[in-house]
Amino acid sequence: MWNTSLVYSLFPNTSCLCRVTTFELARIFPCEGRVDRAVMELGLHVPQAPSTDDERTHWDKNMQLILDVVTGEDFPTGRSIQIGLTSGAQTQMVYGRNEPAMIHYHQSMQAALGLAPLGEKRQAAE
Repeated sequence: MWNTSLVYSLFPNTSCLCRVTTFELARIFPCEGRVDRAVMELGLHVPQAPSTDDERTHWDKNMQLILDVVTGEDFPTGRSIQIGLTSGAQTQMVYGRNEPAMIHYHQSMQAALGLAPLGEKRQAAE
């Protein structure tokens, strides 16, 4: 599994990325009482605390790479998506088969809120 990254999505706000030598934990929380604002806690967990400057430099570079991807690619993409969603141009959202984590998240959110599963109409109260 040397070239494999396992991603676990834990409802409602946590993602775990497991690699051979590291474990990344990201948790996202709403902020400012808004649906379009959030803060993320990101941790890089390594097998043992660095004991030399070379080891510290190695793990610092790993963390910087993660931050560069998140802040340079992921966040700008999410911001663009949010702008599109708040424009009102879309009347519905469909996730493809390549996004099982997002599908699972929305299904879990619907269930937690006591709403009908996605794609099903709610039955009128009798």
